[in-house]
Amino acid sequence: MRSIYPIALALLLSACQTTSGPVDMVHKTGSTREQRQDAVDQCRIASINKIPQVIGTETVGGDYIPGTTNCYDTGFGVSCNTIGGGYTPPQSYSFDINEDLRERDVKRCLRRQGYEIYQRPLCTSDDFPYDVNAPQPPAEQISCVTSSLL
Repeated sequence: MRSIYPIALALLLSACQTTSGPVDMVHKTGSTREQRQDAVDQCRIASINKIPQVIGTETVGGDYIPGTTNCYDTGFGVSCNTIGGGYTPPQSYSFDINEDLRERDVKRCLRRQGYEIYQRPLCTSDDFPYDVNAPQPPAEQISCVTSSLL
């Protein structure tokens, strides 16, 4: 029974190391993480002030599934029996209608400050491309990133 635990642990850890699709990376050769974070923060704040949130709500679902009704003659009358059926209540969710517009505005703001936006996959724990606290190398030397945007 003990031999199962290392295998289960290895499977659990490997599930945590999966990479996802490409994410946006803010890039300016020689910039520090702090400089990039400041630029992203300034652009996001400016964008929120310029393009406010507009919350929309959408409702989906709400289905009634009828059951099956069987009737039969008992000799003293008709007896009916319904089996199954049910109701699924509708679900509502809220979203910011302006979110995509604001993200495009943030990217334009960063480009005006000399940053470029590239897409790179997220790194696994084994292949960090560079020290994120050191000045950023040229974009072609960065094969993956440790987090979105920075």
